[in-house]
Amino acid sequence: MYPILLEFGIFKIFSYGLLVALGFLAAILLASSRAEEEGMEPQKIFDLCFYVMLSALLGARLLYVIVEYKYFLSAPLEIFKFWKGGLVFYGGLILGGIISPMNGIGPDDLNIRSLIAKVNSGKILEVILALTTSLEGDTTNFYLYKKLKESNVKLTAIARGVSIGDELEYVDDITLGRSILDRTPYKATIAQ
Repeated sequence: MYPILLEFGIFKIFSYGLLVALGFLAAILLASSRAEEEGMEPQKIFDLCFYVMLSALLGARLLYVIVEYKYFLSAPLEIFKFWKGGLVFYGGLILGGIISPMNGIGPDDLNIRSLIAKVNSGKILEVILALTTSLEGDTTNFYLYKKLKESNVKLTAIARGVSIGDELEYVDDITLGRSILDRTPYKATIAQ
């Protein structure tokens, strides 16, 4: 794959950026089509997608600024120069839930086999455990630790800046960003 597909002077079209843009376009078209089938106004979907994309770009830039804060402290005006790069998109594998025996959800109900297969492929350098800080989240983290501890992958958990019992969807971006930056190796402290 070529990193730069086309170049016109200072204007460059990157293959990764084009694929992300095409993914957004496909999602917008699919969502507007489904909205029409459900009797919703497609314009509302377009408006929502605009705000989602704007938030994603600003959030990605904010995370990059947080990660590289030392540089931006010395050159604060660089924060606004999006065209120089510095948009961070971290990928992840979603398990599809957490182990919760009370709700009838066990390890086989999650995408854990897929995660283990990806780790065993040797292409994964690190697994960051970023589940909810609850009994079920900690149980799932411990289960994953037991399954992955013999692999060569670096296994970390986000720092506990998030309040115990809180859901990640309610955590502000800065706290979550700091939690990811300050992640620590996951150890089986529960069993000790």
